[in-house]
Amino acid sequence: MEPTQRSALMLGPFLILAIASVALAADALSNEDALESTLSQVLPANAAITRLKSTSNEIRVVGRAEAHEQVSAFMRGLATLARTRHGLGKVVDRMKDGAVRVSLFGAGRDVLLELSAAEARTFDVELMRSVSTRGGIEFELRLR
Repeated sequence: MEPTQRSALMLGPFLILAIASVALAADALSNEDALESTLSQVLPANAAITRLKSTSNEIRVVGRAEAHEQVSAFMRGLATLARTRHGLGKVVDRMKDGAVRVSLFGAGRDVLLELSAAEARTFDVELMRSVSTRGGIEFELRLR
């Protein structure tokens, strides 16, 4: 075993979690597959993401839904997502002092962090387009 491997094993799961969290934070907004997987965590039934484009300062989501209610539910779900230095997660609790509890996605197990509001930025979700078609609703959202 290499000395660096032995050191990592001696430090235990906290080091492994920290390395995984840093990697997740670096890749979360640039890797569109990982991003789509994360967004699908709050995607309601009878709705689908058809196109996704991520830049350094915004995310565009194009999709279809059966009704406006699914689009609205998706937007509410997206507003609960938070960007942290550890990666993307879902805000599960807000404290009186402004701190939030965030459950991280992609950490391999439930990881709950308590962070200040500045450390866990939620997305501003804007409906750019919503069109009724025979197949349902086509929508486009912008997340900043």
